[in-house]
Amino acid sequence: MKISVRYGLYASTAVIVWMLLGYFLELDKKMGINGGPLALVFYLMGIYFSIKHTRDKESEGGLDPKKLLKAGLITSAIVSLTFGIYHFFLFKAMSQGGISTGSEVLTLIPFVIINLMIGGLISVMLAFFYARKS
Repeated sequence: MKISVRYGLYASTAVIVWMLLGYFLELDKKMGINGGPLALVFYLMGIYFSIKHTRDKESEGGLDPKKLLKAGLITSAIVSLTFGIYHFFLFKAMSQGGISTGSEVLTLIPFVIINLMIGGLISVMLAFFYARKS
C-alpha cells in the first residue's frame, strides 16, 4: 500500500474515532470541548507524516517537491473524502425519515472541497519547506 494512502487512512480513522468519542461522551456539553480543532490537527498530522515518510523512505532523502506534493495531496484527498462520507452517514442517522432529497449531499460538497483546499495548501507548504531544508 502506498505511503500516502496508508497515512490518509490513519488520519481518517483518528479523525472519525475522535469525533465519535466526542459525540458519545458528550465532551462539548460536559467540558466545553469542540471536536473540530483536534480533528483538524489529526488531519494535518496525517499530511505531515505522509510527506515526511515519503521524503525519507521513497525518495531516499531526495528532495523532489513534486513527489512530496503528490503524497500530501493524495493523503488530503483520502481524509477529505472519508470525512465527507462519515458526515453523510451522520446526517442520514440524524434525520428521522432518512435522506429524501439530495440537499444533504449538496451541503457536503463544499465541505469536502474546503478540506481539499486546506490539505492542498498545507501539502504545498510542507513540500517546499522540505525541498528547501537541505
